[in-house]
Order: sequence, then C-alpha cells, then structure tokens
Amino acid sequence: MLICLLLSWLSVLVISFVSNKIGRVLPYFYFVADSNKILAIFTAIFMFLFAKSINIGSNKFINLLSASTFGVLMIHANSNTMRKWLWQDVCKNVENFTSSSLLQFIFHAVVCTLVVYIVCEFIDIIRKKIVNILLKKGM
Repeated sequence: MLICLLLSWLSVLVISFVSNKIGRVLPYFYFVADSNKILAIFTAIFMFLFAKSINIGSNKFINLLSASTFGVLMIHANSNTMRKWLWQDVCKNVENFTSSSLLQFIFHAVVCTLVVYIVCEFIDIIRKKIVNILLKKGM
C-alpha cells in the first residue's frame, strides 16, 4: 500500500516537474485521477486490504460513521455535475493547486475533504432518520 501511495505521489511530482521543464501544462493527476487507472486500482486494493486487516473492535461512533460512508460517496461523487460543482466551483481545488504553496494546498485539501465528508455524513444521517420515520408511519 505504501509503495502504491508513494508511486501515486511521485507520478504527480514527476509530471509537474516535466511540465515546468517543457513549459507546457500536462495532466498532473493522470495516473491517479480516474478509478480505472492501474495505479489507482492497485492503491485502492491495497488500502482496502490494509483497512480490512485492522482489528479495532466495536465502537458506536465508528459504526455511526461507517453506516453512512456509502451515502457520503453517493452524495458527493455520484455524478459529474456534482463533482464539478463541489470540487471545482465551491472548493476551487484547481485554482488552489496552481496558485498556492504546497503547505497551503495540503491544508486546503484536508479542510475541504473533511468539511465535505462531515456535511455529507450529516445529510445521510438526516436522510436515514426521515426514511425511518416514514417507514414507521407506513408511508
């Protein structure tokens, strides 16, 4: 998993370096931006296997978060329109990547990711509560 992560980061840095050397903007995230790229597939598989092997027992908070993880995925990444609006228009990730320092970009990426996750988690929890209420009433 670590080797795949390092290769992912290295691919972004190498493409960025080559872009600067040739004076042309190349697609920085080519090897990791799409889920069907080989590096992204191997990274995802090894991360899943790593997470699967961790034994953390049972925890109510983790169970609450994990129960909504699929909902979070469906809310923020289900359509190209949502991804464009959220990551390009609202979070302005491309602008921050090209115009800020590495430390500022990392901070921006972490904060945006956490805020999006928390908001989507909240939306999914509310959705489940509404669905449970409707099911109890017999719709």
